[in-house]
Amino acid sequence: MDIEELKRHLSAGKIEAHLRGVDFKRSWQQAHGKDISAIANDESITTGWIVVGVDDNGIVAGHDVDWLKKTEHMVSSHIRQYLEPSWAVKSIVGEQIGTGQCLFIEIANPQDVVKWNGKAFQLIGTTSTEMKEHEVLALSLRLPGADFSKAKYSGGYDASLITAFAQKVIASTEDFQIDANAMSPNEIMRKLNVFETNTGGILFGDFPYRIVHFDENGDILDQKNHKGLYNILSDAFIDDLQSRARKKGTSVHEGTISAQEEMPYPVKALREILANAVAHALYQKNNGDVVVEIRQSRITVRNNCTKEAKAFLEKWFSRINKSTNKHLMNTLRVPKITDEQGTGKIRIFRLMLEAGKREPIASFEDLGDYGRWSITLYNEEGNTVVKNISQEIRNYFPDVDQWRMATALLLWRDYDWSKIESFLDDDYKYVAQEVLKNSHSPVWRYDNSLYTKRWAQIRLTGKVTKEFSEGEKQVWYKLLNRYSFESSGHDGHITSEKARDIIGLSNSGSEMTQLARLFSEWRNRALMEMIKKGHWKFTSRYSSDKT
Repeated sequence: MDIEELKRHLSAGKIEAHLRGVDFKRSWQQAHGKDISAIANDESITTGWIVVGVDDNGIVAGHDVDWLKKTEHMVSSHIRQYLEPSWAVKSIVGEQIGTGQCLFIEIANPQDVVKWNGKAFQLIGTTSTEMKEHEVLALSLRLPGADFSKAKYSGGYDASLITAFAQKVIASTEDFQIDANAMSPNEIMRKLNVFETNTGGILFGDFPYRIVHFDENGDILDQKNHKGLYNILSDAFIDDLQSRARKKGTSVHEGTISAQEEMPYPVKALREILANAVAHALYQKNNGDVVVEIRQSRITVRNNCTKEAKAFLEKWFSRINKSTNKHLMNTLRVPKITDEQGTGKIRIFRLMLEAGKREPIASFEDLGDYGRWSITLYNEEGNTVVKNISQEIRNYFPDVDQWRMATALLLWRDYDWSKIESFLDDDYKYVAQEVLKNSHSPVWRYDNSLYTKRWAQIRLTGKVTKEFSEGEKQVWYKLLNRYSFESSGHDGHITSEKARDIIGLSNSGSEMTQLARLFSEWRNRALMEMIKKGHWKFTSRYSSDKT
């Protein structure tokens, strides 16, 4: 059904129940996206529609043009953020029907399972219900999408890996009804919808990977090739990585000395970089060439990838995700080994940060018609102070995304703002702006730079002083002066309250006095004048020779 036919049905008063694959919504909510997934996953529907601005009884609600603009923006944003793949929505069109505005969302299956917010839905009658995991895998196999991981595989398998994976599935879900003790490996794979597929070959079969160990001088100690990539996703492999990097120490508590072992890497961060390599490798090129490099101070995981992966290289705060191995991703999701909504990199970044470690490093090498991706985790302490400040910041930002963004901005305080923006997708750019507008933000942004607020600087350095240093005075004069002249309608004026917000001073009596002394000093140097209590004006625009 095309849009013109649908408009004729609406004008004729047809109700939702009479139109297969058409859903009416009076207004839009994020949760309504599950209906996009359900319509797209129905193999009997060629083109489906959600029409926003119409009641279930087919009566147009009568919304105006402003409502249409806001709704179209909201729907587009939600589709970018929650719909996978996003091209399941072919078009979004605003039309006037009678006396009201309506938004027409055109839906078609992109030859793959369509998910909303990480979950796949199906139509049962006119109700959208969440699909069970075995239903997702079965639909994935039926759809003809260009997915290497569901293509035919005819090699051998390691039965022990299949059994180990089955046990992980059993511990995570009852949906597949697997008896790992009574069923053969082939029966288990058939239950999981991976028998004779590349997904089975990658995880349990002949697809290779390489482990390389380095000594403290950076020389190779040994390197070995192995088969069956589920090996590097196992708990045993994670434990081995930790033990190779672990350092023993001692702790003293109430006069008693005891042995103590550190946890070199956050376990979830380790598991995430390994799962990402397995799930996203370009196996069409040299079987993916997955390599795990192990050094005393760091671990690097490399894999071949599409050239498009370069676009995601430094997007540490982004939910954008693109995988060429959908069936493999769906399979790894069953035992909760991997995430498919693009949050993996965010999780790696914040897990390392919250553990007080250095931020991870990602790199991309262009190899002509494909690329090579790598990500490195460091196990030495690098951000312990930031870790402690992060817990303080958390008290001021109940929203988890804003709390983590505030911590990240403090970590990135020496970067240009243009570089920081390259780490963020559109949704997280909005989160960053909300953080910077909050008086509790640890940094202040001006032009292309971030400035650390004084309270955060004190936490970072551990130096508590009641006087500003000359260096601080120069920075604050420049920042406050430029803000007062360049903010709309200020013309050199600034309030003490705004100045404390920018500098990062509290409203305590001592810090209010501290700012008053600074402004008095500038007044004595003819740099400022007091308009009234709490209201000041700079006498001229900032010039470097005045400070």
